[in-house]
Amino acid sequence: MIKWCFFLLAGLCMPFSASALVHVGGDYFLKGSEKVSDDVYVIGETSAITGTVNGDVTSLAPFIVSEGDISADVLLLGSQVTLGGTVGDDARLVGQTVILNGVVFDDVVAIGTKVVLSKGASIKGNLYIVGGNVSIEGEVLGDVRVFAQKATVSGTIGGTVESWGSFEIMKDATITGDLVYHADQELIVPDRTHIGGTIIFADTHSESILEANSTMFGGFFALYTLMVLTLSFFLFFFMRERTEEVLLEVLPRFGARLVRGILIVVVGPILIGILVGSVIGLPIALIALCLYVIMLIFGSAISAIIVGAAFERYALKRSVFPLSYRPVVIGTLALSLLGTLPFIGFLLHLILLCVSVGGIGTVVYHRVREFR
Repeated sequence: MIKWCFFLLAGLCMPFSASALVHVGGDYFLKGSEKVSDDVYVIGETSAITGTVNGDVTSLAPFIVSEGDISADVLLLGSQVTLGGTVGDDARLVGQTVILNGVVFDDVVAIGTKVVLSKGASIKGNLYIVGGNVSIEGEVLGDVRVFAQKATVSGTIGGTVESWGSFEIMKDATITGDLVYHADQELIVPDRTHIGGTIIFADTHSESILEANSTMFGGFFALYTLMVLTLSFFLFFFMRERTEEVLLEVLPRFGARLVRGILIVVVGPILIGILVGSVIGLPIALIALCLYVIMLIFGSAISAIIVGAAFERYALKRSVFPLSYRPVVIGTLALSLLGTLPFIGFLLHLILLCVSVGGIGTVVYHRVREFR
């Protein structure tokens, strides 16, 4: 049964662009003397890059180390993520432990239970962090936004710093702009610390949502986001065309796909329960149950992509197609943050899940008709 479900998914998978370097499975190493003149996509156990890449780098692996020179964007998703070397554009890092040692010439987004910007590291743009334990020891020329259980700054910030959660600034740290911190108690600024702007303290005792959910950022938020990002990028890498078909079904017909999705989500378990009651229907019920669960799992990932695609189309006024990694990252982060809202977050997740299932069901129905 599992084999047939695998073949069903594999049949829907689409190949990568022929011009990109793609490595799937096992370990991948790009040596220092090697050079890739296009994008690099890695899915495996270990991803280690010390060479030169003239394009984007996207890695999905438990252990990721990038110490090479990358001319464009970097997207790293794993358990242990280390980024050194140089990055010519943006860097987006998600992992249990995220360490940045190198130079990034634009913005950085980092999500993890532990996030460290090491001494000697430099970010020429802005820094955005969501995490548990955050340490900023290096240089950031732009602004810093931190949403963490505990954040410590001992480096140099060229812009404004705004933080949510426990915040500590060490001696010899420099903040050129304002410091705005949302915390339970006022900050003690040590001697030999330079803050060029205004210090603004916002007491979080009056911010009930943050107070109710602060413990979540010890690990659950990053773990949930990583799981959804992993599924979303599986769809982006292997089933991009099918994902675009689902978006084409959902975006212009949101209400209709919502109704269809509710019917599938509600009626599916009822039909499976009826089939389980007979000897002949039991194998069919098991296969249907497996497919039903797979649809729900992938539906949760497509929900995030729908949010990102809607943001691209209606807020940024950009075309969603061909699908890029931006809606995946933006949608996952936005949906994860919205999910922290009591009741509203759960309701939004449920609605988007039903819409996604409705879109998937419609695409599958069209494919079945083509094979007939």
